[in-house]
Amino acid sequence: LVQGATVHICQPGNSVDTSLATTFPKFASALEQLASPNLWDEKPFFLSLIQAILRHKSKLAKVSRDAILNCWLGWLKSNRKKIGSIMTASHECFVMLLNEWAALGNLLLPRDAIIEFSQEAVKAADKSEKSENRKFAKLWTNPEKIEGFDAIKEQYEKLFKALPEGQAKEWKKTMNILAEEQEEEAVEDDEGANDENDNDDDADADADVDADDDDDDDDEENVP
Repeated sequence: LVQGATVHICQPGNSVDTSLATTFPKFASALEQLASPNLWDEKPFFLSLIQAILRHKSKLAKVSRDAILNCWLGWLKSNRKKIGSIMTASHECFVMLLNEWAALGNLLLPRDAIIEFSQEAVKAADKSEKSENRKFAKLWTNPEKIEGFDAIKEQYEKLFKALPEGQAKEWKKTMNILAEEQEEEAVEDDEGANDENDNDDDADADADVDADDDDDDDDEENVP
């Protein structure tokens, strides 16, 4: 019931735009208190919430935008169960909303706001996790496919494309994933170089064998 009411008040025409700055935090607080431990994994709710919010398009007041995002960050920080929010629909949809707003232009969500809120999302999700293996940087640089995080990573990568290369690089550096990414690239380059050296050695060995065969053929021809 509270989920439906939260989505309802976010739709244009059901409340004055600027009043969302007051009403949304109240519904968000009630939702957090009444929600089941699995609410933050309920993707249909968050997708419905995003669709309702996006109907305002770029006309949404900044104060309402900040209220929605700050409440959402509060959800990510909440210690709802033994594991945190790093790999939840709530986290994925938060970054998805940033991407949708970024697509509307700089008026509603300037680049500095994109950087600020996306970094706050990482910090909030990390804070909710107790295991170091579930921290953002650890998951990001894990070479294996991680169910539950890949979709979130895709949203962040999409977000980086909305930023100039320098700002995206600085974002990664601040979140401690740039150095590890470069280290992985260096390892891949070294492996590639080793493969090339191995191929060159094989080619040289083959050439030596061919040369020996040619010498044997010449010797046979010179035998009277």
